[in-house]
Amino acid sequence: MYTDRINIALAEKDVDERIFFSSVFNDLKMPSSFTIYEDGEQLMRYLNKTLYPPHLILLNTCPTNANGLECLRLIREDPKFNDTCVAVYADRAIQDRLTDIFIAGANIYIERPSTTEHFEKIIRQVISVNWQYIVDGLDREKFMLKF
Repeated sequence: MYTDRINIALAEKDVDERIFFSSVFNDLKMPSSFTIYEDGEQLMRYLNKTLYPPHLILLNTCPTNANGLECLRLIREDPKFNDTCVAVYADRAIQDRLTDIFIAGANIYIERPSTTEHFEKIIRQVISVNWQYIVDGLDREKFMLKF
């Protein structure tokens, strides 16, 4: 996996959310590239074809989006993505699904805070910590966070 920049992929159906993430990604203070997909199916088509997996994948796993959890399972079934960090987020706590999310292979779970500013700060922290893992070559199998 290349380390000259952090490569981020996002699957998000909501247009406003895609605009929000695009703004956050554009303002990063580190070398980065990002691709935003309209849904999990688009993301999976890209992932199945790419020779260079992203370093970080962000998936929405709100209770009405079973697609996000299914994408996570498919990603973790493919050894090509062993070094890829997967961060899942939801608008509200889904405690009954939290264990399933981590068992399926998520490295990070983010419960979306009430303010956009706080959510943006968390996303930046996730990307920054991820970048440290890439640059320092740390073991991603032991990488798990909950915000």
